Amino acid sequence: MLPQRCQKMKRTALEGEAMSLLRFVPEELQTGNRKEDYRRYKKLLKRCKIAGLRQHVMEMQLMLFRSRIVCNCWHLSDKESDAMWKVYGDGPGVMLVSTVGRLSASIKGAYSFIFCSPNPQHYTIAPVRYVDESDLSKLPDFYIEHPWLLKRKSFAHEQEIRVSHQLPWVIDPQNGGMLIEIDSEELISEIVLSPFNPSWANRPLGSAIQLLLTARQLQVPLRMSDHMAAPASSSPVLDGLQLFKLRDLISGGRSRSRRWKLKKKRPPIPVQPNKEEKDQAQ
Repeated sequence: MLPQRCQKMKRTALEGEAMSLLRFVPEELQTGNRKEDYRRYKKLLKRCKIAGLRQHVMEMQLMLFRSRIVCNCWHLSDKESDAMWKVYGDGPGVMLVSTVGRLSASIKGAYSFIFCSPNPQHYTIAPVRYVDESDLSKLPDFYIEHPWLLKRKSFAHEQEIRVSHQLPWVIDPQNGGMLIEIDSEELISEIVLSPFNPSWANRPLGSAIQLLLTARQLQVPLRMSDHMAAPASSSPVLDGLQLFKLRDLISGGRSRSRRWKLKKKRPPIPVQPNKEEKDQAQ
């Protein structure tokens, strides 16, 4: 996928890189005898043409990334996304709202209370770049070195931003991730209930979230999404009628609108035509 990583490497360097990645060869292609696997693998590398060797090293590096790179994904936008609600929060669902600054400040940098590692825990926060095959040869160096930040253009509606980190060990494929310590109140600016939640779900879901916030002493606002709300009226007449309706509701339904007294109009006084008008009429 990204031959640029290996394009400038000589054959000796490519073979050395491939040997260092031997443990990422799929298990079904290993015999279980490490010495025998090493011998066969090295023999195959010697017989491989340099173009094929580059391709192989690139594929093995991607296997390394899949085994050691962990990511946390967010949608980057100032507005709610109809597509994101329907794909990821289609009843019942909630949205955590944050900023890049809050996200960065909330990470405390500890893997968990279980692991004790000397590895410096550097986290990268960067937007995903959406590319086609033709774009791969023109990528900036940053994305060549971080291929897990690349996705196909058909996913561009996600507007994704990722927090990524390379672990010093291989991830357990059963768990597929790791735990890190964060400051929840620093991270979350508000919690929003999905506009597509079933009507029965919002009350118990909101209550459960509020109980959790109270138990952890977190001061985080909770609200319903207004994504599906009707557009606000811009007509002063309709706005006035809305105010009248609100006033009537407050007053218990008794209308206090002023009653106008209609007076009976007097009949018009007949006007006698003069002599010239009579002659013209005849």
